[in-house]
Amino acid sequence: MGAAADDFTLHDIQGNTHRLADYRGKWVLVNLWATWRRPCLDEIPQLIDLDNAHHDKDLLVIGIAIDLGSKNDALPVSYLYGTKGEPVGHQAGEVTRTSIEAFIKRKQINRPKSNSC
Repeated sequence: MGAAADDFTLHDIQGNTHRLADYRGKWVLVNLWATWRRPCLDEIPQLIDLDNAHHDKDLLVIGIAIDLGSKNDALPVSYLYGTKGEPVGHQAGEVTRTSIEAFIKRKQINRPKSNSC
């Protein structure tokens, strides 16, 4: 992941457009998954709980189903963007609500202090 995230645009199944820039001020977890991958299905309840707990406050989960093309055993994979849209981490394999919340908490604690208001 680079030092700065390019803004991306996604279209959901209802036809709504989502841009990373639309969620500045929130953490954004983008999860790539597939219906045929058991680890993907196992983590979905955790991601739903995470989104439900934080969606209206400080975090949004965006799930992207990758069911076309060849089978990709690298799924699931997740990418976490900080509140300014910067990439802060990624993980191949399952994530949990607890692991994402703990990662964000560590990032917030270790964030450099700013002298500006």
